[in-house]
Amino acid sequence: MFDKDKVVKEYKENFPKFEEFTNEVKTRIEKLFKNSDYSIKARTKSIDSFSEKITRDGKNYTDPLIQITDLSGVRIVVPSIDEISKVENKIRENFKIDEINSSTKKKNNDEFGYKSRHLIISFDETITESPMFSKYKGLKCEIQIRTFLEHAWASIEHRINYKSSKKLPDETVRRLNSISALLELADREFQSILSEYDSLVNELKNDENIEENKKIPLNSDTVKIYLESREISEFYKKLSNKEIYKLNIDLKKEIFLSMQFFKLLKVADINTLSQLKDAIFDSSFENNIEKIIKIWEVGVTNKNLKFVLDRVSFVRWQIYFHSSNENKKKILENSLLTENMKNLIHQSEQ
Repeated sequence: MFDKDKVVKEYKENFPKFEEFTNEVKTRIEKLFKNSDYSIKARTKSIDSFSEKITRDGKNYTDPLIQITDLSGVRIVVPSIDEISKVENKIRENFKIDEINSSTKKKNNDEFGYKSRHLIISFDETITESPMFSKYKGLKCEIQIRTFLEHAWASIEHRINYKSSKKLPDETVRRLNSISALLELADREFQSILSEYDSLVNELKNDENIEENKKIPLNSDTVKIYLESREISEFYKKLSNKEIYKLNIDLKKEIFLSMQFFKLLKVADINTLSQLKDAIFDSSFENNIEKIIKIWEVGVTNKNLKFVLDRVSFVRWQIYFHSSNENKKKILENSLLTENMKNLIHQSEQ
């Protein structure tokens, strides 16, 4: 048995160190997944919560500060089921895992309910050997990995069941499990839809498949793939090679599609790849861009310079000139072009 007051006092004295450790783990995890849309939260168990846990019924601790592995905790919430394994693998590659205390918490196979991947991690010796991180030697952190829907379920159950001193009525438990079943089904359906979508995107990377799927909706993936296609690249190269335009379309710059770009598509009534292609290959475009370049040249000292644009900027010009007069007005009113573009357009139309 242990002296509760003594253990709580020791935890209180070391609490700043545990908090620093928690924040260090969170920072490292955020760096691992900096380009993701995951929700990453961290917490250090409060002193009151620690005090309550070490004397909770069913807990037989002899050395709580060593035996409790979730004094520091980081929760990673991901969009889909497949992401859980990807995150776990990344965590395993970058931290030391306590396999004995790590687990997948779930109900029995014939029940629905709380599910979550729990990994107990610590820093590898190569890190704690450093004077800066030696104070973290032996400290552990619980990493929870779950989907957004699993997290919704776990939060509700934790609030009304896990910390409750009273047993819930059977009818309430039944209703909770019914909700959990629906959430689990929804998780599986979301994963199925995402898998089908990923397959479609992969198919589109083949130029022949792009031709066959011109009616598919536009989003960041499909537009990016189309703008990088051989058809578009060759067309832009031909335009760049026409000396009369003094035009250079940068095909190497990485494509970035902002929300403003998709607002432009919407205002221009462009909803499919087929409609986007019509805008890009509009026969009247060359006359319009020639006017723009001539106006641009007026303000340029070095007449050997070329009008340089990346693909996305160039497509903005093409969409504008392809649009009806009514939509052109909306595009300008909604500031869907840069100030420089608007000024050049204004001058070309005078």
